[in-house]
Amino acid sequence: MSALPVRFERLSTLAVASGGCGIAYEVLYSRVLTTYLGDAFHVAAAILISFLFGVGLGSVLSYRLARWLWVLELATGLYALGFAAVLVIAPDALLGLVARGFAAIAFGVALSLVPAVLIGVSVPAFSLFVREHLTHGDETAAFRRVYALYNLGAVGCVLAMEYWVQRNLGAASSLALLATVNLAVAVSVKRIPAPRLTTPEVSGPADEQRWGRAAVFLASAVSGLYQLFLLKLVGTVFGPFHENFSVVLAVSLGGIALGTALVRRLGWSLRSLLWIGAAVVAIDFSLVRGWVYAWALVSDGVAGWPFGATIAKVAVVTAIGLVPAMVFGATIPALAVSSPDGRTPGQLLWVSSLGNCVGYLAAVLVVWERLSYGAIAVAVCLGLVAAAALTEKAPGAQPLGWRRAWVVPALGVLAIVWSDALFALSYRDYIGLAALRRSLGAVVDVQVTRRFDSEVKLVKTRQGNLEVVINGYRSLVASTSGRTNLKELVVGVAPALYPPRRDRALVLGVGTGITAGATATLFEHTTGVEISPAVVEVLESFKENNLGLRQRKGFELVIDDGVAMLARDATQYDAIINTVTSPLYFQSSKLYTRDFFELVKRHLSEGGVYATWFDARVTQEGAISIFRTLQESFADCHLIFLSPVYTEAICGASKLTPRLLDDATLPAELVAHFRTDRLGLSISQLLRSLVLPRNQIAGGRWDADANTFDRPRLEFLMSSVALARPNRADAWTPYDLAGADLEADAFSSGPIDTERRCYAFRAVGDHAYPACTAWQASGAPTVPGYLARVADYLETEGTFAERLSIALQLERAGRLDKARSIADALAPNLPGSLALAALQVRTRARLGDRISDQELDTLYRRGPLDPDVRRALAWASLQRGDAAAALAHLGVLKALGTAADPTDERLRAAATEAQGTGQEITP
Repeated sequence: MSALPVRFERLSTLAVASGGCGIAYEVLYSRVLTTYLGDAFHVAAAILISFLFGVGLGSVLSYRLARWLWVLELATGLYALGFAAVLVIAPDALLGLVARGFAAIAFGVALSLVPAVLIGVSVPAFSLFVREHLTHGDETAAFRRVYALYNLGAVGCVLAMEYWVQRNLGAASSLALLATVNLAVAVSVKRIPAPRLTTPEVSGPADEQRWGRAAVFLASAVSGLYQLFLLKLVGTVFGPFHENFSVVLAVSLGGIALGTALVRRLGWSLRSLLWIGAAVVAIDFSLVRGWVYAWALVSDGVAGWPFGATIAKVAVVTAIGLVPAMVFGATIPALAVSSPDGRTPGQLLWVSSLGNCVGYLAAVLVVWERLSYGAIAVAVCLGLVAAAALTEKAPGAQPLGWRRAWVVPALGVLAIVWSDALFALSYRDYIGLAALRRSLGAVVDVQVTRRFDSEVKLVKTRQGNLEVVINGYRSLVASTSGRTNLKELVVGVAPALYPPRRDRALVLGVGTGITAGATATLFEHTTGVEISPAVVEVLESFKENNLGLRQRKGFELVIDDGVAMLARDATQYDAIINTVTSPLYFQSSKLYTRDFFELVKRHLSEGGVYATWFDARVTQEGAISIFRTLQESFADCHLIFLSPVYTEAICGASKLTPRLLDDATLPAELVAHFRTDRLGLSISQLLRSLVLPRNQIAGGRWDADANTFDRPRLEFLMSSVALARPNRADAWTPYDLAGADLEADAFSSGPIDTERRCYAFRAVGDHAYPACTAWQASGAPTVPGYLARVADYLETEGTFAERLSIALQLERAGRLDKARSIADALAPNLPGSLALAALQVRTRARLGDRISDQELDTLYRRGPLDPDVRRALAWASLQRGDAAAALAHLGVLKALGTAADPTDERLRAAATEAQGTGQEITP
């Protein structure tokens, strides 16, 4: 082959640039449109289908429009500039489209269809230009070159757009940047002579082309199913983030380019490709389990490296998805070789796009709801086999022999090694091999519910917990040992403290219904908005926890996107409560933006409040971004304590003034769910302790930019830290970061009862708050009372380990009778606990009981170097009057390098005082 003309090199560069922009537009437009018009299934599906259909339509029209390629590139750039201008100048105009109800779908289709058609013209048109300037004029070679180059350019651009451009420039500026490239391509193409559009006769038999195109259509439909399948696998293992779409898209594009090159080199026909591809894809699916374990093996180690987790993630997704992408991507080049007609590439891309549309719709409307992961994997392989069988109908089909023979054993291997149980977990469970094995071992039962493209798993564990996993994200633990999640009840009730009226409430993200159920008991009318039909389907499973939400009078359930619903709704609410999944879940992060907060404010009645939540998983940087964004939209915010790392923020447009609830008028069912008899506090007493009114959210100086629709900094941050494990050395709490005053009372001008507050923190948050631990260490007189309260609460609510921990703290605080009674009660349940045995000896000795030699000898033999044992022996020796022995045991503790216990100095002082008297004492 002779050297290619310089003009071809120029065309190749332009094809790469155009391809990079074209697919990057798909990423940007789909993200922007779903942000404004809604992430609900029907909106997202309509936008995706319009892109697929539009690209196909542009392809089939490309032969007629090829001479105007420069105009189409120009139009693509100008359209993007116009769209960017709307985002900057009038972003509310897009929200205004949602107000037209289902017309939002039509607008979404129209806004995405136009650029999709323009983009679809590129590949066939550029191939015609290249054919014109190739020395040998081979149309098939021209198409393959352009197809490969176009998709290679798209791979780099999609990844750059996802991981750098958007995160640094924002959506509007990114669109403007791409538009600039398109305009430059348009100017360059204008200077190149347009191709001559002479159409040669079709060389292959018409029947061969007909059956071949039917096979491409079916293979493309199977590809649509496969792409949804791969996205769900990736979301389960790596977490539900927007970037998954970009990574999967980049792998698919790379597969198209490599598949095209492979077909060209090996000279495979479409029939050979499909038969071999079915076997290879089955083998590839058989290796998925190994790749998941490989990810678990390396993920923990690379999480701390710059881009380490991202590189490892892209590598694993490539290992899982590249081979099928090569098979699906090579179908068009494999068939195009049999027909060098200049119209053929565009027609085949049109057929493929229609197949993708049909496959995607079939996947989300039928297949996804009815088949397991393993069954879908087998269905994809069988779909390729069916497509291969269609090619057998073509005249003159020759036997393929061994190329068919590998399909059956490959499918057998797939059926044997595939494990659906592996994908029953949350993505955090795949970080670390030990964590993965531990999580798999803890699962007792999994109930899977799927509706359209969403999935909800109810996971029962050996610990008696019921966990809710939504699209790979563990949303919450709905109940523990049959008890309703108390934190979620507080989230729903606390906002009722603030508005002057309780007529209407809006709950965004119904989930299990626990929060919405609590809210609905206190407001006349409550509207719950849930985006996932699958979540709605399982809502009835939690009726014992959500106070029978679906049957509750005054409750209305709406299936919609929260942003879209508010943009469409004119109702004023006394409270709007955001209880959607964490910002770690990509669809939820937009509910933490300034654009959304401003939308919320327009729907709050006089004195109304907005409540939202986050936890320490958002990182300090993320929390600061949330505080800054809240600060720009609201005048005052209070914090509600939920746990040391989990908080609810309640904000309003003016100074907040909470009012205590009247316990006598609260619904009995709500009181029962709060278990006030076991808490030892009424609901109003509990909430009074949990409200933290003084903080720096509204008045602090937060060194961060606000989170916005255009620049969703929080979403990008969440995807970058999602796989990092918490570092105990960097432990922090939202309350310390916000500068919350733990002694301020929201309902009076005086200080709060710190004993009651610490107890409420412990009862709701499951763990002692660090500041309360510090008060214990300071010997504050309220501490023993706090510990006694916790001990009584744990008698019915806590585990044996928690009760033992409190008994140890009571002993250190000097409440020996209480500590001893707890230890004696625990003895039948913890017969092998050395710590419990040592505690019993210490409390008895300190209370004046004489310990037998045999009991002391047994304790010594069980743990001669155990610090708790040595302390027990020291107290027993001192009780007997053997101060020297007591001091000797303390010396062993010092030699062991054991951290000092608060009672060590008391013990040492008593032993020193008693030394030489030889008398028995009660220290």
